Amino acid sequence: MRVSPQAPMRAAARFPVARAEMRLRTLSTIFIVFGALVASFAAKTASSTNEAFSLAAVTFGCAVLIVLLIESRPGVRSLFRVDIFMIVVLYGLTLLEFLFEQDDLSFQLTPEAACAAIDATLCAFVGLALGRHTVRMYSGETLSDMALSLSPSRMFGLLIGCTLIGYLHILIAVDFNIFEALRQMTLPRFTQSWTRGRTGGLSSLLSELGLFIFLLPPLAGAILAEHRRYRWHQKAGTIVILALTFFFGFSGGTRYIFLTYLATFGASYLMLKPKISWSSLFVVGVPLALMAGAGAYYMAHLRTYGLGNWEQAIERTDRVFVDMNILNIAGLIQVFPDRHDYLGLEIPFIAFIRPIPRVIWPGKPEGLSISIEEVLGAEGWTLSATYVGELWMSGGLFAVVLASLLFGISAALWNRVGTTARGNLDKIVFASGFFAAGLCTRSFMSVAPAVLPTFALLVFRAWQYRQRPRYRPRARGF
Repeated sequence: MRVSPQAPMRAAARFPVARAEMRLRTLSTIFIVFGALVASFAAKTASSTNEAFSLAAVTFGCAVLIVLLIESRPGVRSLFRVDIFMIVVLYGLTLLEFLFEQDDLSFQLTPEAACAAIDATLCAFVGLALGRHTVRMYSGETLSDMALSLSPSRMFGLLIGCTLIGYLHILIAVDFNIFEALRQMTLPRFTQSWTRGRTGGLSSLLSELGLFIFLLPPLAGAILAEHRRYRWHQKAGTIVILALTFFFGFSGGTRYIFLTYLATFGASYLMLKPKISWSSLFVVGVPLALMAGAGAYYMAHLRTYGLGNWEQAIERTDRVFVDMNILNIAGLIQVFPDRHDYLGLEIPFIAFIRPIPRVIWPGKPEGLSISIEEVLGAEGWTLSATYVGELWMSGGLFAVVLASLLFGISAALWNRVGTTARGNLDKIVFASGFFAAGLCTRSFMSVAPAVLPTFALLVFRAWQYRQRPRYRPRARGF
């Protein structure tokens, strides 16, 4: 293991409790609870379904904005927390699109059913906010002069290794013809030769290695943040890999993947940047925000027509559309438990076994006994309802609140990985966790595979740091 010459080894003090940040966190939670109450009341005064969603989106959106302002008081870096990220992502998946004009939804949903879905979603926000208070916040500033960092050559080698592993299934599918791979990336979704089959097999097991692609943006962000340590060819190679990954994510048409690339790159870059200010956040954040906005706006039709038919996708795009997840939540609330019994532990069981390859377990269940598509009468489609809808299928509002509390606790625990980071690799591990956090918000059923890239980094980290330093950082318990 090499120790960065810029970070000499020194004895480490215990991590102090970040009491000021904890007070701000409490204040922000109060605004979330208050905003949820106001949003719920405002929705119930609406005379139409669209108005109910719109009022909830505006009122609670103001609360989320105030929360971000409160949490940013200690500095820009304080916003790079998983709990804040999950709250923002959940808002984007459920209410954000109703800040803009939408088609009339009255023929699909009554205002009462809309209010039920809004209340369940708002309870999830409150659960996320409350759950994080079970874990103390610690300051890692005492270890800022004791970072254990990978050398530039090892960091760049790690990036190259993850690139080769992540894109291996694509290269095999196109006989290692890079130009053919780029051409197929511009085709409509699910028409590429490397598309994974439904039931899985040996080739599907190989395609699971594509999860390593999710490590490329945070690795690239770390290298570019410390670009003065790297040679020109290492920086050029990093930029090429990052551009390829962004292109791959955008052309694929799956918005959460593309937005995850942007989020993990931005978090890693800003966390490892030696000096960060609001101006640097503006310089980096605005381009990423514009790319995220373009992706959210255009990719819904882009995945149908393909990047090669860009003009047709633009012509069909006439409004901001995410996924109408809250409509699916409302539909599930109407079905469970009135017309179908709760699925109970079937939801977490299926989620837990999902990473197990079918080659190892041929009899692995293909999915739930009754899927969201079957419940909502949309067989042949792929619908999402965020973890709120999935956990409602499991056990109603109790399961939604319990899961939200557990996710809030998990997010707060993972935040301590960032505050106790000892070097660039630790911060990359922390940034990679944003992928699993974002995907968990979108679909609890899909979160288990998302943990695997971070787990691989943790194994690599343990191998790199197998020779422990004499002084090790220790954080107190809860």
